Amino acid sequence: MPAIEFIDYVNRKGDDTVVLERQMDETVGLLPYPLLPSYSRKQGVRAAIFGMVPLVPQILSVGASRNDRLAILNSGPGHLGANAWHFLRCRGRKAAYLCDVWPSKDRLLIKLCRQFGIDPVFVSYRDSARRLAEQDKSRRYIYVPEGLPAGHYPAKPFTERSWELVSFGRKWVALHNQLKEGSFKYAFRDDGTPVANTHDDLMALLGDTKISVCAPRGITDPGDTGGVEAMTLRFLQSIACKCLILGRAPGEMVDLFGYNPVVEACEDDPVGQVQQILANFGDYEPLIERNYQELLSRHLWSHRLVEIARILKEDFGWDIVQPAFTPPVSLDQGGLSGR
Repeated sequence: MPAIEFIDYVNRKGDDTVVLERQMDETVGLLPYPLLPSYSRKQGVRAAIFGMVPLVPQILSVGASRNDRLAILNSGPGHLGANAWHFLRCRGRKAAYLCDVWPSKDRLLIKLCRQFGIDPVFVSYRDSARRLAEQDKSRRYIYVPEGLPAGHYPAKPFTERSWELVSFGRKWVALHNQLKEGSFKYAFRDDGTPVANTHDDLMALLGDTKISVCAPRGITDPGDTGGVEAMTLRFLQSIACKCLILGRAPGEMVDLFGYNPVVEACEDDPVGQVQQILANFGDYEPLIERNYQELLSRHLWSHRLVEIARILKEDFGWDIVQPAFTPPVSLDQGGLSGR
């Protein structure tokens, strides 16, 4: 049986820098193909030109490859079609893992999967996997939730944190408009620019903040979600930096954790709620620690890779070495402590 080539497209720094890690057993080949970031088309073309030049030998060899391949993208169906042509042209069996699969992209994803024979398709949102399975019976759409990637997740002791609240990315506008009127040390941007310029800056900000405001996209930007409520990376990043999460927990996150890891926001009086939390913050530290330990034990990206490998091996007969993974006791990379 042909060897399996494991392709990991992971943009861990939030910019054009791609950090590739050998996450599987050394007998599984890791090919260094770049992920093109989801910025403008001009930026994407520039990234393609400069990112792929060193990889011409590998790319030219793809057309003749009969190896089985798994492509992992931290983006949606549009990027699978636009940027992973070298993967799509592979003549071996193909599987893919995708995030951000919203109803508006269903037709595109199903068309790509049928045209290029991608099966199975791992999807990071439970509702999306169910929806796609109902529309396309010719292949399997399998729910594997997002996991926290390897990285640096700093966390200052709670008494030393500079910020009381942070809101990043999409905002729960009704809640945000009330919170910014409170007398809090609140890190946010209303001008459309990111609250932090790089991934590392964002993690440093989270590690220096007590409360992270998070809600599913169905609340913050409901336009094309079709009612999907998903656990996205922002929840896991906030937990990794030992923030208390205030907002709304996606239903799938409650099911995954076995309890609600989020303090549900009081929409009528969020300012009073935050004042009460800050005045009694010690009461919430057990929840923060419980969330952190749950993250370490079950919700790292390495856990997801182990599950994907198991499914490919047991359900689809791929000749793949099951990776071994022992959960870490902490994410400490230079003082990760919330105490």
